[in-house]
Amino acid sequence: MDFSRRIFMSAAPVLAAGAVTAGSALAASGNALVSATDLGVRPNAKGDQSAAFHKAIAKAAERGGALLLPAGTYRLSGIRIDRPIALQGIRGLTTLLTTRETGIFTIEASSVTLDGIGFEGQGTAEESEHDLVSARSCPNLVVRNCSFGNFAGNGLALTQCSGRVTHNSASNIGRTGIFALDSIGLEITGNDLHDIGNNGIQVWTSEQRPDGTIISGNRIERVRYDNGGSGQNGNGIVVFRAGNVIVSHNRVSDCGYSAIRNNSGRNCQIVNNSVSRLNETAIYVEFAFDGAVVSGNIIETAATGISITNFREGGRLAICANNVVRRITGGGSNPNSSAIAIGAEADTIVTGNVIEGVAYCGIHLGWGPYARNLMASGNLLRECAIAIAPSVSEGAGPISITGNMIARSEKAIIGMDHTVMKTGELSAMGAEMPAHLTISGNHVS
Repeated sequence: MDFSRRIFMSAAPVLAAGAVTAGSALAASGNALVSATDLGVRPNAKGDQSAAFHKAIAKAAERGGALLLPAGTYRLSGIRIDRPIALQGIRGLTTLLTTRETGIFTIEASSVTLDGIGFEGQGTAEESEHDLVSARSCPNLVVRNCSFGNFAGNGLALTQCSGRVTHNSASNIGRTGIFALDSIGLEITGNDLHDIGNNGIQVWTSEQRPDGTIISGNRIERVRYDNGGSGQNGNGIVVFRAGNVIVSHNRVSDCGYSAIRNNSGRNCQIVNNSVSRLNETAIYVEFAFDGAVVSGNIIETAATGISITNFREGGRLAICANNVVRRITGGGSNPNSSAIAIGAEADTIVTGNVIEGVAYCGIHLGWGPYARNLMASGNLLRECAIAIAPSVSEGAGPISITGNMIARSEKAIIGMDHTVMKTGELSAMGAEMPAHLTISGNHVS
């Protein structure tokens, strides 16, 4: 199928409106729109069209910055985009197929839009460190309605970029679906990722600093951990060092490790996500995170539910509130994973959560001496082997357990030294109470 210049010119107002976004300086007039077929590029040609495609991009940029790609497959690779441009395809019909392992686009321009284009590799049998599409130092980047598939490396890799990555899909990617490093106010929203080798979405910074990326409304399924490790891989969403990141309203399931993992990201929010069938900790807040909100999430079927941990490495200061955590089994990808619905170590409030069906412990407060200023109040716990387990190890700090409702659990409140029970039932009338514990107003049935 081919499109004449007349058809493209008649569609110019609509296409230009879609192509010129995010503060782009691209012109929106009809003269700015150029069909790739008018510049020597042919859909469904058998040979490599890299040279012709590179010339077409240069000519389109000179004329105003919008190159229109008719339906069909274009075989090319190693294209460098170094000037502002918008590339407009037809979603589901326009496909760029790489001819080498090095990927298709490397973007180094101030303003680029990719819209409605499919990017395809040649399979995932061989591991690759390359990116199907990469962008660096692009302050006005828009990637929307695109697809990334069948590639052994990363699908979309961004470094020091701003803008929006929205309503794309990624599948059969060997490493990471979307990898964003050192972003500046990036939005990753409404994407669909499945069958990924290591991680779905990664948001990292080279050092601990504010980042501000918003990760929202994405659907992520079936993420493996092909490169192994103890949690570096196998996650739906990973935040590493990046601060002030919002992870909200995502649907994540069937991951080898975690649905959402925040490692050392300060002041991050993990809110209103729905996650299920996780082979390790469903939501992890770990190492030097220093401030976190974990709220409104629904977790069903995981080895461990929510872990807010690593006080020894500086992890502290969190609210864990209004989550529903069900069917926590232990085991999974990490055989040492304990079936704990919610675990916290320092300067954390655990409140308003509903917990049901936990093979070991509903709320675990502290880990040995790593316990300070912990509050568990107003939670409902049902069908737990131990409902609430505060640390009574030497060096454990203040822990308050008040106003919780505990039903159909084998044990209600038991003091623990790591995994060893050290007290009798602390909810019982007249129980001998360790000095650092405050336990009152709990209803046990």
